[in-house]
Amino acid sequence: MITKEKYGGITWVDLDSPTDDELDQIQKEYAIHSLTTAELAAPSQRSKVDPYKNYIYAIFHFPNIHHEPHELDNREIDFILGKKFIITCHYQETPVLDRFRKEVLPERILGEYKSLPHAGYIFFHLMRFLYQSNEDHLDEIEADLDEIEENIFSGHEKEMVAFLGVVSHDIIDIKQALKPHKSILESLEMAGRNFYGDEFAYYLRAINGEYEKVWNLTEDTREMLHELRDTNDSLLSAKTNEVMKVLTILAFITFPLSLLAGIFGMNTHSMPVVGSANDFWVVVGIMIAASLGMILFFRYKKWL
Repeated sequence: MITKEKYGGITWVDLDSPTDDELDQIQKEYAIHSLTTAELAAPSQRSKVDPYKNYIYAIFHFPNIHHEPHELDNREIDFILGKKFIITCHYQETPVLDRFRKEVLPERILGEYKSLPHAGYIFFHLMRFLYQSNEDHLDEIEADLDEIEENIFSGHEKEMVAFLGVVSHDIIDIKQALKPHKSILESLEMAGRNFYGDEFAYYLRAINGEYEKVWNLTEDTREMLHELRDTNDSLLSAKTNEVMKVLTILAFITFPLSLLAGIFGMNTHSMPVVGSANDFWVVVGIMIAASLGMILFFRYKKWL
């Protein structure tokens, strides 16, 4: 599907899972190279930047953030940056892209510029918005980590194991999507300066700055997650060790009692104590004495 709109003298063409006929139409209308349209026909596995004579072709993969918490996967967005046109191509629903086009671009950007010198300015603001959306999601993850920390130290370590796993999955998705951006943005800065002129270099560096902010925030969030996971594991391990210690002590206390009960329960003719006056209480007393002896021994060893 093709969506075409004009902003400040710049045409924005958005391709949503384009068909071959739609790609042919775009190729003829904007003089797109056949290698580029071949790339647009299906999603790509890797990000890249290819400069051409009349446009720059760039492929980025972004974390796609849903409205529901902890629903996140990666989406590819292809950009064709001309002087008076920008073409975006994606293959799945990308709400953040739609939100920028419908809400942010008309109000915020066109209020700042009466006319746009070239399509690079739309690209600049779009990339900033995409990175800021990821930054907002990372802020939400940090809030989740604060909640996890509170629950960990409130005695809910076991319940936090699954929660930590969900947050870890989110961070892994974000890192996998954003990691290639550094080299791609460096290549794009060189290509964009040659294509749009040196005066646009500031905006390209600003895009790189937005990326660095998101990447550093991702790293900080990942480190916080690891610290909380280690703390949670340590507390769970300490609780498990305490339970195992108690069970071990109980086993050591009950073992001699079971042994004594088994000995005095043997069906023999010359069993000591058994058959004498108060034999039951004597046997019970021996068991109690053995139990007290084991308890005193454990306390002496500081196991209790």
